[in-house]
Amino acid sequence: MVLRMVGDHLELIPLPNPRSIKGKYKIDGRIEDIEELQEQKLLERV
Repeated sequence: MVLRMVGDHLELIPLPNPRSIKGKYKIDGRIEDIEELQEQKLLERV
């Protein structure tokens, strides 16, 4: 989940499950590495 402040309230936004897009895009690497990269990118936004 991503938590963000919008005006005077908080929003919780669910993240898509990386496994749900498996095979949709050609990405080299293990799913665990991709999940970790996704988490790092989200933390950079906060």
